[in-house]
Order: sequence, then structure tokens, then C-alpha cells
Amino acid sequence: PAGAVTTTARGTQQNIQKYKYLRRKPARGEFLDRTHALNRGLVHFWPMWEGSGNSLEELSASRSAGTFVNTPSWATLGYGSALSFDGLTSRISFTTPSLPLITISALVYVRTAGDSDFPRIVDMPGYQFYFGKDTTLPLTGDDDTLKFSSVRVVDGVWNSPQGSLPNGTPFWVAVTYDNSATTNNPQLYINGVPVTTSIQVVPVGAVTDNAG
Repeated sequence: PAGAVTTTARGTQQNIQKYKYLRRKPARGEFLDRTHALNRGLVHFWPMWEGSGNSLEELSASRSAGTFVNTPSWATLGYGSALSFDGLTSRISFTTPSLPLITISALVYVRTAGDSDFPRIVDMPGYQFYFGKDTTLPLTGDDDTLKFSSVRVVDGVWNSPQGSLPNGTPFWVAVTYDNSATTNNPQLYINGVPVTTSIQVVPVGAVTDNAG
């Protein structure tokens, strides 16, 4: 979205590992076995193996293609092809259902700071998964951190430790969250390891429906 830093993103590590034995791009129309332990409840999976074109094929059973907006460009990162965003307006648009229980995972790489202190990884109606890149704000948790927000009357905000996501290094990042109560806290992960997840703003009120 507008105000994002320049980033590169990839699909989830667990599902990349599941497809590793294929040693090929899945055939068009092929999607994951949702009965597999890694894929139960899987709503979206875009492996980004296309390497060209202007849409992302969805490999979960929801079949919700990701649509390019303002020309993200193809790049390479670690496991293969990836998408590079300009830090201004380029993004991928998709439709998502209501999700009271959620896990988000991606491989991300921030090359340089853009014009936003809080660049998004995933921005949905009910949740925001993003970076903290502000070194000037007095609030703890905004300097090279991983952040998550539950959108409510007063949005709940949580973050990883200061300095845990510096520029110039690829990271596997993930978050899990249950929005059924304001007392529930998410768990943030970096490179597969759960990290200390501190609350920055206490959530208040009803959740915003994530469908959209």
C-alpha cells in the first residue's frame, strides 16, 4: 500500500517444504491436499513460483488469485522467484473471508527504508501484519520490529523486541492470533522461533470483520 517500504515477499516456508519433493512448479489447477496436517484450515497460499505475469495463482482450495496493483516486479529471493514492491503504491490485492483465528506467514526482505514508519506485509480489514521502522517515536517497539494489529474500536498493537528485523536480511516471519477476546495476545515468530511479543496498545471493543 501507499507508504510501504521497499520489500520483497515470498510464500510460506512450511508449504514450500511440502512441495519441495515435486521439484517443479505445480500444474495449473493443482492445489494442496487440505487434509494434510500442514494445510488444515489453509485459506490462502501463493507460492510465487510464476516468475512472470501480473497475477498469482492460488494453490489453496479457495482459489483466490492475487492481483497486481501498480506493477510489483518479479525478483529472486532464497528459494526462487519473489515479488519486489516499490515502497510507494505497488501491492497485491486479494479477497479474504472472516477469520477469527488466523496465522500469517511469509518470507520478507526489506532492502531500504521507504516513506512509511509502519510498512505493511499483509493489510486486511481486520488485521495488519507489518514492520516498525521508526527510530524517532518515543513508543517502544517501533525500531526494526515485527508488529501485529487487531482492528477494533481501539486497535490492539503488539511487537517483537527492538532491532529484531534489521534491513538487508531475509526473514521468515509469522503470527498466530485468536480474536475471540481482548485478553488474547498474538504470538510472533521470526525464522521459525517464537519471540517475545509485547503489547503496545491494549485492544478495546468489538473486532472489525475481516471479510473483504
